[in-house]
Amino acid sequence: MKSRRDIDALFVSAQQNYQEGNYQEVNKICKQVIKLDDKNHQAFHLLGMAALRIPMYEEAVVCLQRAIDLQPTVANYHGNIAAVYAQMGEHRKAIKSFISALRKQADMPVYYNNMANSLLSLHKHNSARRMLEKALALNPDYDNAYNNLAAIEIQHRNFKRAYQLLNEVLSKSDYNEYFLYNKAVALYQLGEYEHALSTFDQILIHNPEHADVHFYRGLILLSYERWIAGWEAYNWRFFKAQPTTLSLVDLPIWQGGSLQDRTLLLLAEQDVGQQLLFVGLLKDLLKKSGKIVLECEGRLQDLLQRSFPELNFVTSQALSENTHEYAFDYYLPLGSAGTFIRRETSDFPRFKSYLCCDEKQQNKCARRYKRRLGKLKVGISWQINQDDFKHFGLTLEQLLPVLKSHGVCFINLQPGQDNEALKAFVKKHKIKWINDKTVDPLGNLDAYAAQVAALDLVIAIDNAALVLAAALGVPAWGLLTKAPHFIWGKERGGKKAKSVWFPKVKLYRQKHLDVWDDVIDKVAKDLGNLTNKTQ
Repeated sequence: MKSRRDIDALFVSAQQNYQEGNYQEVNKICKQVIKLDDKNHQAFHLLGMAALRIPMYEEAVVCLQRAIDLQPTVANYHGNIAAVYAQMGEHRKAIKSFISALRKQADMPVYYNNMANSLLSLHKHNSARRMLEKALALNPDYDNAYNNLAAIEIQHRNFKRAYQLLNEVLSKSDYNEYFLYNKAVALYQLGEYEHALSTFDQILIHNPEHADVHFYRGLILLSYERWIAGWEAYNWRFFKAQPTTLSLVDLPIWQGGSLQDRTLLLLAEQDVGQQLLFVGLLKDLLKKSGKIVLECEGRLQDLLQRSFPELNFVTSQALSENTHEYAFDYYLPLGSAGTFIRRETSDFPRFKSYLCCDEKQQNKCARRYKRRLGKLKVGISWQINQDDFKHFGLTLEQLLPVLKSHGVCFINLQPGQDNEALKAFVKKHKIKWINDKTVDPLGNLDAYAAQVAALDLVIAIDNAALVLAAALGVPAWGLLTKAPHFIWGKERGGKKAKSVWFPKVKLYRQKHLDVWDDVIDKVAKDLGNLTNKTQ
């Protein structure tokens, strides 16, 4: 039987090994201590922390819970088991344990900060904000809490507040890449492109391989029509997240050389709106000769096959399932084609529509809509159909000055928006409105293109509907945020920028971030003038 002094010496040895990172040795020694003293809560706690570092999460939970059972008043035990739960993704359990820790010791800013992280994982942003504010009240110099609070503000598009928070923490701390990156993103979203660019450049001095920084720089440079440097930076997007089929393709990437007697596989990437945009480069790419095969989503194939009959197509599903059956010489992500054929603004030809809809379907839509009152048929799309980008859109309430225009029948181009709330809104405000149930844009883009082609005008935010209308040659008005897609360009020196991609699209730009009132008023006024001319 070892004495208490021997047990304490063993525990001190375990602590020393923990500090030196010898976690397997900690595991061994702590188990010896527990064998001699099965009520030693400190040994259970240290054994749990060593298991966390290995990592062996389940064992860590068992050991830490045993320490809590033996000595429930120690705040650190509750805080550490909460950290394990957070690592496991068990955020509700983590929050419960953080609350227990704070009941034992309420002056610990780290518990508030870490609980905020779990709350954020559960999308409880307001609660997370309150926890971070409590952390900063206890420690006004807590950098991580500042950055987490700024991250919340960025998610809620409070970019000005995020910028202020990050500026404050950066003024008091040494260089921190993560804080500086979030500051640059906030500046980008505020439309402060030059300041954002210089901030991104600061990061590249320390980390030249930062893919996200290069990507954002690419968006800015392309907006400024600095094509060569812009494409180079934009191509870093593949180091962020590769297209679905890219990892399946064991081919050399095309570097712009001759395609004579060669077959080039163009890979689809990003969302449908991006694919509809970049297929506009195909006419010039086809001049390179050779055979081109374009990967596309199944719902796009009919539309693209009609628009580019000289191309060969393969669906994304077929390519992923039967890659070995195809013989290609090179591959190129579709969005990278501009690298070789759009190197100067003068490389953009005089715009011609490049998508061809099904004329029979178009005529059917036109006949259906002609029966409705309203001399002008206007398609409207007010949101981006992706959960991560809902905040970029508008509400119908915001659009009401436009929707109440006389002499207009509005056609709903918003996928998935045909619910009772919408119907009640339309009825309440006596809006002339069509929800065409024969068209399913999420399932059949060929029918959607025919619907858009049957309209007199499309009014849309910066989304796929706007690109589709422009590519079909349908008159379109674009409602743009302070940081729109790079194809719409960027105003500089008070000069209004037109899009070199779609010069016929009329652009309405926000003057202030997320302030739509003046944009909507101008659109409503212009629509009124247009209807007066058509009557």
